[in-house]
Amino acid sequence: MKVLILEDDNSMIKLYNHWLKKANIDIEYCSNGEEAMGSYLKDQNHNFDLIIADLHLEGSKTGEQVINFLKGMEVKSDETTPVLFLSAFIDKEIRTKFKKEKNVKFMEKKNIGYSNFIQRVESLIKPSKKSGF
Repeated sequence: MKVLILEDDNSMIKLYNHWLKKANIDIEYCSNGEEAMGSYLKDQNHNFDLIIADLHLEGSKTGEQVINFLKGMEVKSDETTPVLFLSAFIDKEIRTKFKKEKNVKFMEKKNIGYSNFIQRVESLIKPSKKSGF
């Protein structure tokens, strides 16, 4: 299992890395939107089982812009990578925008804990791939 993490806070990257490694999940992380889009394009197979994205990334691309880019790339392949948006603040507008997408979930960082985090990750990863938990 492979997860792409879009996060610019090193302490959060270390936390997600610790929790995901504990659940036997490999990670790749990017600290800004440009790096994330490059990593996705570099991975020829686009084999990410999940993308965890902060909405407020440093640089010229927000987490939402990166996800929109990646989803545009996936339209060509008929694959849909689930997304877990993690942020300090998630406004109603962004929730409304993604409301109809069953493979997008939100979690505020202030409510994060190992059990809640892993539960959200599990709920988004395809059932056939959950055996690693």
